[in-house]
Parts: sequence; structure tokens; C-alpha cells
Amino acid sequence: MHYSEIEHVLNFDGKRRIANKEEVFELMRRVNNCQISYEAGSRKGESVWFQYYERDEETGMFYFSLSSKLSDYLLQLKEHFTKYNIQNIIYLSANGIRMYELLKRYQFQKECVFTIEHIKFCLGIEGQYEKFYDFKRYVLEKVRDELSIYTDVKFEYETERKKGKSIVSLRFTITENMPKHTVDVIKLLGYREGKEAEEFKNPTKSEDSEPLNITTKQSNRQKGTENLTQAQYYAYCFLADNGVNKSFILNQILQHPKVSYEPLKGYEDVYIQLSWKHMLKYTRAKIKAAAYVTWWKNEKLTDDSVHAKLMEDLDSIRKRMSVKERDFRKIAQTMTFDAYQKYKEELSKKPKEQETKINVLKGRRRDFDFKLFKRHHGDIYNKIRKERANATASLADALGAKYEEHLELNVATYCEEWYVKNV
Repeated sequence: MHYSEIEHVLNFDGKRRIANKEEVFELMRRVNNCQISYEAGSRKGESVWFQYYERDEETGMFYFSLSSKLSDYLLQLKEHFTKYNIQNIIYLSANGIRMYELLKRYQFQKECVFTIEHIKFCLGIEGQYEKFYDFKRYVLEKVRDELSIYTDVKFEYETERKKGKSIVSLRFTITENMPKHTVDVIKLLGYREGKEAEEFKNPTKSEDSEPLNITTKQSNRQKGTENLTQAQYYAYCFLADNGVNKSFILNQILQHPKVSYEPLKGYEDVYIQLSWKHMLKYTRAKIKAAAYVTWWKNEKLTDDSVHAKLMEDLDSIRKRMSVKERDFRKIAQTMTFDAYQKYKEELSKKPKEQETKINVLKGRRRDFDFKLFKRHHGDIYNKIRKERANATASLADALGAKYEEHLELNVATYCEEWYVKNV
């Protein structure tokens, strides 16, 4: 795999889990420290995950091989394993992850029966919580709440069998769930309309590409669109004008993790139009809107490889945009409609302040030198470092030797912000 692929997969929700190639090896070392126990007849043993891993410094390609001892357990995955999206477990506890995996296997049956001992075995807590009251309070109730909040399944349970007063087994009822919290979904904060909307037209035309058909049509607003950002609303208008069901756009497309991907903020309209063009390239369907919905439901437009290709095309378009266009999109991506209107009014009265804010967004001050800053503003540096050390202390154990490097980069960012504001 190329480093860019690994980075894309691991940082899929916008959170930085790896920042450079060295951290990939560090991650693999950590995985290899979690050995796998296996049984083969009368033989029992343990194995690491990777036989070897290496990278090509020139090409950025990573090469690795899984242990041959695990081949029997890793082959024929479709026949013997249950597939699920990693976004459903990213915020779960260890018990939550194992319970989710256990119930996901039986979701198609809608119910299943497990003994208390089997549940504890699957959760890796054998010999703990001997009293059912404790097991219910500290395990079952907690994982039930977790799954309801973060995953696509939820469950209820009831006593199936007793032995005297002791509960031996439980019956679980498994149903589909709409999670209350999804991975870094964009907050639907606001969209600004009016004359200044022209400033947000996408300059996607170039010498070597066709212009995308960007719509600025202001149709009657459906309930639920009043809180969309400008880029989300353009995406909504584009699909609605092409006949896609409006409720499906709002509830399924704009809230999909791939569309709420952090690097997409402020560019959702471009991404959606690229996905539409991608579909048109491969479909012969007469009703394009129906085809688009079907493709979306079948994950043909949200597949990792397709998403990566669309992101590459988006980056290419973004580079061709003017600095002013990118700056305005950056300003609007997190502002409500009312807030942006007020902001525009204030800027129209204070043109010099507008120019200053735009210049700050252009990558901020290019003359900032962190080393010189520490030399001339040592007291500010020490103050900021102390504040950031307290704020990021929880990451120390997880990052290990990398923590100091992470902290210094974090401090540099805050020092630069202070420098831009005060110097």
C-alpha cells in the first residue's frame, strides 16, 4: 500500500492518527505487541500479526506480510466473518466493541440467546462480576447505551433461563438503529443567501477540464435546509434540481460520513457534483436521479477507492481556485446564516478590517520563524507551552516518545496565532 492510502484509511474521520511514515512503523510495532492466541487440534500457540514490514523511501510504498500461522483464520473472510464499518466502533469501550461484534453476527436473526458465561467469555471478563446485578449495572447497561448512541444496532434483553434464583442465560432482541452521534459529522450551522452568494461560485473551469454546472438557483427552502452551510446548500440545490429526493439528500447524503469528512468542509458542493459526474460516466440509466440514489444506497459512490478518487479531483479543483475564493469558503464553512450576514455588514463598513482578515487566512504571516519567536518571546512561548502541555496531557501515554514532538508542533501553532494577532 502507498502511504497516502494508509493515511487516508487511518485518518478517515478527520482525526490525525498518523502524521508521517515513521508513525506507520510505530503503529505496526504496537500491533505486533498484541499477539494472537490460536489452537490447532492439540497444539496451542501464539503468533504476531506481521512476519515483516518495510517501506520504499523513494516511492512511499509499504510492503508487509501477515504471519502464515494466521492464514487459516484470515482466509475466506466473506464466508466466515461479519463485515461492519469501522465508524461504528471508533468511540466504543472494549466491552462495547466486543458486544457489538457479538450481536452484529446475529442481527439477521433479530434475536439470540447467550449464557452469562458465554457473554463474559466473548467480552474477555471471565471470573468478574459474579453478582448479576453488578454485571447488569457495569457491563450490560453501559454497552447498551454505547451501542444506542454510536452504532447502527441497538438491543434489549430479558431473562431466558434461571437456575434457582440465579440467571443462567439472556435473550437479546437486536434492531437497526440510527446513531445519535456519528463520526465527525459536520454541524449544520448555516448558509448565507443573497447578492453575495455570487462570490461563492466555483471557478472550476480550466484549460484542461470541463466546467462543472454550479447552480445558484434559490428555490423554495424545504424544512431542514435553513441550517445548511453555503456549500451544503449548493450541494442540496444541485441534487434537488436534478430530481433527487430532497429528504434523501438531507438525511442520507449530506449526513454521510464520507460527505462530512473534515477536509470536505466548505467544498461539499464540488464533491457532490464530482460524484454525479462519476455516476454519469458509468451508467446508462434513463432516470439519472433514481440511479444516483441507488448507487448511493449500494455504496458505489462511497466506496473507499471512489472516495479517494473524488478527493483527488477535488484537490485539483481547489488548487485552481483563486485565493479569494478559498478564503471566502474558509470563512463561510463554520458560520450560520445570520452570523455571516452580520459579518458581511460589518466588513462592508470596515473594508480595511476585511482585507486584514483575508490576509490572515492566506496562510497567515509567512515571515513567522518559530526559533526566533522562542528567542525574542520566551515568556509567551513558556506560557503557551505550559497551557498546551496541560491540555494535551492525556495524549502522553498514547503517543509515548512521539508526545514531545506532537506538543512542540501544537505549541508552534498557538505561538504563530499569538504572533499574527499581536505582532
